[in-house]
Amino acid sequence: MHGFTSDPGEITCILDGLHSEEEFDSLDLSSVFELVNNYVQLPQVEYPSVMPPPYVVRLVVLYNRSRCVPSIQRNRDMVEMLQRSPYFFTDVLYVHDSPSASNKCEEIFDALCGLDDTFETSYIFEVGRNITKLHDSMAKLLAHPLQRPHQDLCNYALQPPPEALEAQ
Repeated sequence: MHGFTSDPGEITCILDGLHSEEEFDSLDLSSVFELVNNYVQLPQVEYPSVMPPPYVVRLVVLYNRSRCVPSIQRNRDMVEMLQRSPYFFTDVLYVHDSPSASNKCEEIFDALCGLDDTFETSYIFEVGRNITKLHDSMAKLLAHPLQRPHQDLCNYALQPPPEALEAQ
């Protein structure tokens, strides 16, 4: 666990320093949500249809395990309270090994998708060990959560210019 930061250099150093020697079968994500609940106050807006919030809270989960299924085992009420807020978002980027009989990629992805059952406003991406797709998925997370469509409605395909269509 590490404190909150918006410094990209610090985030990079933290990620570079992560190493795990042990194998685990499961991971309880409750402590991550407890940190958010303890250290971050969700914005209160008197007239939400008129005034935007002064800020939103976005938890970005970078999950890089292929055999360890995440879950919420404690304080489920507190997690649901966070998720009910229209100003709290849990975005997930799941980077995994190639699916095989020895790992649980599909089960893990399903569990990560379950983190946003309430409003389905979070973005959840899964990427194999492909750096280009990883960068593409990270770029898709750059949009402000209140200004992006539901993930199911997104279309990231580039359209050819009208001149190219007319030439065909």
